Amino acid sequence: MLKFVTSNPRKFVEAQEILSDFELVQVELQVPEIQGKARDVVRRKTTDVLEQIDGPFFVDDTSLEFSAMDGLPGIYINDFLRKLGPEGLFKMLESFGNKRAFAVAWIGYADEKGDIEIFEGRVEGKIVKPRGETEFAWDPIFQPLGFEQTYAEMGVKEKAKISHRKKALEQLANYLAT
Repeated sequence: MLKFVTSNPRKFVEAQEILSDFELVQVELQVPEIQGKARDVVRRKTTDVLEQIDGPFFVDDTSLEFSAMDGLPGIYINDFLRKLGPEGLFKMLESFGNKRAFAVAWIGYADEKGDIEIFEGRVEGKIVKPRGETEFAWDPIFQPLGFEQTYAEMGVKEKAKISHRKKALEQLANYLAT
């Protein structure tokens, strides 16, 4: 059994789709959000969870990086999203002309001994006018490179085949298999 520490049911469903060979259990915990570099933030999040439960478990931290803004909003995307919404994020970036963006998932894994590993999954795309259902964060404005649909227009199964989370969770699965 592998615990996924998240309060987001959509992330859990996506992880179940990607890690279908594993028995996943969702665990909801309050974990302080710190500021800093993405890798440091996910390591700290993993360490903070280790103070509350034993491994094996993993945590997920996601960012959306705009090339025109030198990687911002990055891991602070949820703060930007709460203030501006998907439409506001699109309008903010529209003035830059450069719509290139990266969806990034950071997975922090802790084993039974408390050893921590970090995995990163990255997908290039562009920011577009919001399309699709708006239930899952910034999915309506992110269109992966080579696709005509935004993440929000894709079903869970289709998104799970190509997403940034898939790339990071595949690294975790490969690590667990060795």
